Amino acid sequence: GPRTPGPAPRLDSPALGGRAEAGAGALPRSASAGSRSIRSSADRKGGREAAFLQLNSFLLRSHAKSLVSALAMEGWLEAWEGERLRDRLSDEAPTNAKSFLASYMRFVETEDIHDFVHRLRLTL
Repeated sequence: GPRTPGPAPRLDSPALGGRAEAGAGALPRSASAGSRSIRSSADRKGGREAAFLQLNSFLLRSHAKSLVSALAMEGWLEAWEGERLRDRLSDEAPTNAKSFLASYMRFVETEDIHDFVHRLRLTL
């Protein structure tokens, strides 16, 4: 029959950069029960936010690299241009992703592929 999806991945999983240790973020046993629950709640929230931001960054870079690969495969970019752009997008420097995102947002608004490719080439 049809395949049913498994459980959704946890944002705190090690694969997504989260902490896998039992009790991660918990206070030492000597802490009072009241302060432990407040601190643990704040730590979990901060960890969840950090994990989501890391996941978002990974997905954005993956999507961007896929678009660049498609542009190169279809002949819009030279092979070396595609490789260089993908290498830059693999780097976690925020300026590379922001530069791509600005060009991509303009492309989404205008659907002008020639302008999109031109803007990508300007970043090389």
